[in-house]
Amino acid sequence: EMIRVCMIGCGAIARQHLKALQSIKDTHIIVTSLVDPNETAARSLKELLHQDDHCKIFSTLEDANKYSSYDVALIMVPHDLHVQYAIQCLQSGKHVFLEKPVSHTIEGCIELMKAAESTDKVIMIAENARFWPEVCSLLFIWCQR
Repeated sequence: EMIRVCMIGCGAIARQHLKALQSIKDTHIIVTSLVDPNETAARSLKELLHQDDHCKIFSTLEDANKYSSYDVALIMVPHDLHVQYAIQCLQSGKHVFLEKPVSHTIEGCIELMKAAESTDKVIMIAENARFWPEVCSLLFIWCQR
C-alpha cells in the first residue's frame, strides 16, 4: 500500500527529510504535495523528487487539504505555526510528523495533545537532540548532582 506524504514547508530542513524518505528501502512512499508560500522553494524541492509528476504544489495548507490526497503530513514550518498546522492536519484526518519544537508554550503543547487524543491518528515529534553526545553528557552530569 502506498503511503502518501504532504511536505509542509520546503526550506532547508525539508531537503534533509526528503533525503531520509528516499533512503527508506522496501517501502512505498510517495510525496503527493508540497506546501510553501514560496513557490521557488517548493519547485526547487520538487526537482529532487523521483516521481515529481505525481506531486502538486500549494501555497497554503488549506488548499492542499482541499485539493490533494495524502496520509501523512510532514510539518517543517516556522515554529510559531507548528501547533496550528498540526491541529489542522489532525482534524483533516492525517497522521502528523512534526519538526521540533512542538510549541513555544506549554499551552500550545497541551492544545495539540488534546487535538491528537481526539483522533485515531498518530503524531510524532522529530526530537533527535536527546541522542546527541553533548546532550547525553550534560544529562549524565546533571543526574550525578
